[in-house]
Amino acid sequence: MEILRSSGAEVVGPHIDYSQKDGWLTAKRLIEGGGFTHVVGHSFGGIICSYITDVYSIPSLTFNPAYHPVNNEYFNVRVPAKSEWSKDAKVYYAVVGLGDKIVNPYNQLTALKKKHGTVKIFQEAGLGHRVDPETFRKYFDIFYEQTK
Repeated sequence: MEILRSSGAEVVGPHIDYSQKDGWLTAKRLIEGGGFTHVVGHSFGGIICSYITDVYSIPSLTFNPAYHPVNNEYFNVRVPAKSEWSKDAKVYYAVVGLGDKIVNPYNQLTALKKKHGTVKIFQEAGLGHRVDPETFRKYFDIFYEQTK
């Protein structure tokens, strides 16, 4: 959280458990409360960020987003119908750890390449599922500088 706060932005960091079937609703309530300019998430949080970008066109930075392995759609969350998604420009930045043993990197890359909008995909050969502070800082700085 300190890395995010060091950007000067106000930071809200809810923990949304992936076992919550309605986790999207928590994020939806926060976003619709207003004032968000960027979203950042990891794993399940990366999927939530992807939804937010799809629906509200708020730029997202995701680390190892947990795309479903079969249909490359989203992970176990109730989300709005695609007809409700925004038609505005979308900006996605994604960091995929090629050493991720929790979320298959191939599924991440396949799903990200199907996104509409500006998709910047960074592949990190030595990165597993957990993201170390140096890697997080590196990509957060790139994302924030290019999208503020």
